[in-house]
Amino acid sequence: MDNGLDWQEISEEKYEAYQKRLALVETLIDDGIDELTKKEIRQDFCRFYEISDRTVRSYLKRYKDGGAQALLFYRKKKKSPRLKEELLRSKIMSLLEELPTRTVPRLRRLISQEEELAPLIAKISDRTIYRFLMENNLSQRQRYRMLKENGRERYHQFQASHSMKLVQGDARDGIWLKCPDGETRKTYLFGWVDDYSRKILSAKYYFDEKLPRMEDSFKDMILRWGIPEKCYLDNGSVYISRQFAAVLRDLNVKKIHHKPYQAFCKGKVEAVMKTIKHDFQEEAQKAGFSTLVELNSALQAWIEMDYNIRLHTSTGEAPTRRFSDGLPESHARIEDLQWFYNLFLIRETRTITKYGRIKLNRNEYAVKSVAHGSVVEVRYDPFDLKKVFLFEDHKCTETLQPAKLNCVRAEKIPEESSKSEKQVSEASALYFQKLREQHLKAQKTGSIPAYAELTGEK
Repeated sequence: MDNGLDWQEISEEKYEAYQKRLALVETLIDDGIDELTKKEIRQDFCRFYEISDRTVRSYLKRYKDGGAQALLFYRKKKKSPRLKEELLRSKIMSLLEELPTRTVPRLRRLISQEEELAPLIAKISDRTIYRFLMENNLSQRQRYRMLKENGRERYHQFQASHSMKLVQGDARDGIWLKCPDGETRKTYLFGWVDDYSRKILSAKYYFDEKLPRMEDSFKDMILRWGIPEKCYLDNGSVYISRQFAAVLRDLNVKKIHHKPYQAFCKGKVEAVMKTIKHDFQEEAQKAGFSTLVELNSALQAWIEMDYNIRLHTSTGEAPTRRFSDGLPESHARIEDLQWFYNLFLIRETRTITKYGRIKLNRNEYAVKSVAHGSVVEVRYDPFDLKKVFLFEDHKCTETLQPAKLNCVRAEKIPEESSKSEKQVSEASALYFQKLREQHLKAQKTGSIPAYAELTGEK
């Protein structure tokens, strides 16, 4: 239960600290992890964050008494900014992002070199800057820790105790499609793998890497196979978005992230993505697909008729057989489809104006059921702003129609990669063209899998 808590108000620093505490506690209460490993994790956490074992015990008690939210340590209060000049605050933060070990005197010297900021920094004391850093969780100790956290630590092989105990998600570049309109477009793949069986639960290609695409593949996995207990993800923009975190929270799915630049931690899904690249994509690129429907139907055929039924070298079993044998009878599934679909609508809070409207993505929507001045939760499909939905206590109370429609699609949606298609297209299209020519020339006498026959009727 959120108890009226607005997660949008929580700072990134507090939210990140909460996630670390929650990850530790959920690890320590996990019956699938042996006691020796738990002890090592507990000691490493205490040593790294310089806390006592008594503090860890208090985390466990808080979690037992009040659930995950009890580890948030958040109390809503109004704050007046220590530094009122936004330009000065931004400059200090950017300098520390470049080099976390910069001291306050050095920050002052660097900022004083800029004509626009020199008069501003001269008006404040070092003590004010120190307090500003402390309020933003940037004490000297914490800034030095920022340097350590990127270091690679020892790790050991891990395997979940049963199917859907843990799923791993990842994204990768797909192939280029020569579309019916003559345009060549790049595809992107989102995939989900069961940790215990190595079964590919869902994998689909899209024309972009935006958040709704990842969520679509996630929905497909859950509707087909049920709700996982945990998700292991990287730190891509779509996976760390608050929208997806809210979905997992409502589904009661625990989320685990590995540290930046340490993809080796989720080696199982990385290995599957590599297999898809070499066993499927290299051949699919030559099959002459021109639509996503053809490409995805061929991928599903390859997954179900090839990958999921072949023996896996690590387990010695076929993923499909191992998955079905290891799936508990009590495994959770979706019972209310409408409630489930509503989880994936983008969530935002808005204040109703004195004219009885809310403003969203440069559009205005009339509200009839709530008085002006009220703060409400709205949910919407980012690709269709012709209607939005008013929610209260996780239930839709009103469908809002636009009184003024300037934008039919949301302008800012979290995306896995910020590269534009145009920048990638010109260089990569030529690269793939050369590779295809070389590959076809080298395999003139060999047989090529007829993937086009797996797409069904066109």
